[in-house]
Amino acid sequence: MYNPKNIDEIAGSCLPYFLLSITRDRVKASVSIPFNEDALEDVHAMDGKWLLYATDSSLSAADVVTQYLEKDFLTLPIKI
Repeated sequence: MYNPKNIDEIAGSCLPYFLLSITRDRVKASVSIPFNEDALEDVHAMDGKWLLYATDSSLSAADVVTQYLEKDFLTLPIKI
């Protein structure tokens, strides 16, 4: 039997990217699961953008970015 909680458990975090429609009558049930194009466009617009935050409130935004980029530079393997 249909239970919205079961769908949430199965789909998990992917559910916002679909438009779930379930119709039932006495004889049959019909399920439609098209993509949620608006949600997908929002995700694509944010692709590659990340939030940087620091627990040190004395750092400026530029300092946080600089330290983040330096960290990545120092942790990358260098091949000569």
